[in-house]
Amino acid sequence: MKTDLIPLFPPEGPMLALALLVAIGLPAVSHADGIPYDRKNNRITTEHTLFSMTPDQVEEAEALRTITLTKKQWATMREKVPGYPKRLTLISHRHNDCTCGITGYYAIWLPENQFGVFDGVPTRIDALVRNRMYHEGALSVTMDARGQFYFNGQLVPYPSLKKQIPAGIEAWKEKGEEVHHLSVAISIPAGMTEKSVTLATRIREIRALFDEVGGSSWVL
Repeated sequence: MKTDLIPLFPPEGPMLALALLVAIGLPAVSHADGIPYDRKNNRITTEHTLFSMTPDQVEEAEALRTITLTKKQWATMREKVPGYPKRLTLISHRHNDCTCGITGYYAIWLPENQFGVFDGVPTRIDALVRNRMYHEGALSVTMDARGQFYFNGQLVPYPSLKKQIPAGIEAWKEKGEEVHHLSVAISIPAGMTEKSVTLATRIREIRALFDEVGGSSWVL
């Protein structure tokens, strides 16, 4: 069964889409009526992929209620959804409340230590970055050794990040918020510095977006 995804930006343009996102506080995968699970027939009711947990995943699930995909599982999901995160929040199939407070992707923990992950992506990562900037004025991203950026575990294409940060800053200013509250924290791999060849240029450019408007920036 094919699920058609609703385009994020309507014909009226991205600013209207931002207003809609702000109005509903939309996370990456949110279901206001609860998780898409049919308890009577014990099945997930939306397009998804099922995996069996490894012993390490079972231990993680029981202790942390998260699931880190194996290399093979992650490759499977990235074939369907480029940029799919490696680690997900894990919710029991018995969950009977909305998922509105969950930021990022989640998986449904099923009996016999199986879990289901969703194949569709209703919200683009660039909108999530901009929405975070609008609401909090602060952004926290991580970098890998190749200089790629991640937000909430999801890959953010660098051109998109450079575009959405200024958009978020402008939205923050339009609310009447103080610019000195704007900030970005960039976490880099251990053993590397902000002067490392693969990181230096991008770190400098992202920091400049905040520094030039009187905000703050850190490299961790």
